[in-house]
Amino acid sequence: MTPEQLSQTISLIINQNLGLISLFFALILAGLWKESITAIIDGIRFRLSNAYPDEDSIIFMALDGSETKARIIRIGILTSSFFIYKNNSKLTIPNEKLKDLYIQKLLPK
Repeated sequence: MTPEQLSQTISLIINQNLGLISLFFALILAGLWKESITAIIDGIRFRLSNAYPDEDSIIFMALDGSETKARIIRIGILTSSFFIYKNNSKLTIPNEKLKDLYIQKLLPK
């Protein structure tokens, strides 16, 4: 097969399946769009709940019962940032993962 025949064959295959290829890419984009919208909605819901304002002290509870003291630095649209007291570090968590965490709020004395 000559390069010209190969090029014509590939063009013919692409033209015949253009609708299928377009549908495939549209489905991929729709999946990515859904994930982004879900993350934004989770961030807005967490931000507007007023349960955890910025600069609030909290405790993360792990499934094994261990506790980590932290402070909320910033609640953004896609991610939230926390200051971990134990090792003086910053932890950034995607907002869609916040619903999976056990968080206790430290009340003022």
